[in-house]
Amino acid sequence: MESKVENLFYKGVIILIELYKNGESTVSDLYRYTTMTYSHVNDTVRTYEKIGLITTKKKGRVKICYLTDKGFRIASLIEKIERILKEDNK
Repeated sequence: MESKVENLFYKGVIILIELYKNGESTVSDLYRYTTMTYSHVNDTVRTYEKIGLITTKKKGRVKICYLTDKGFRIASLIEKIERILKEDNK
């Protein structure tokens, strides 16, 4: 059974990378991009917001997510690791 930290990290990385690549995204778009449930995406966004990786703004009924500086730095490092791993598999 995955711990909450493992679940948050491994599945949540997808959210960080998506925001890193696109600059912003709605919770609904993040849900469509991931294999997580909408509720899980929303919970992950709230957790990342609490620890300072993501900030959100409401536009009407839509929640827009953005990376904070800290979140951007972390997502950048994850993306670099991903690139290195892909190079090693060539």
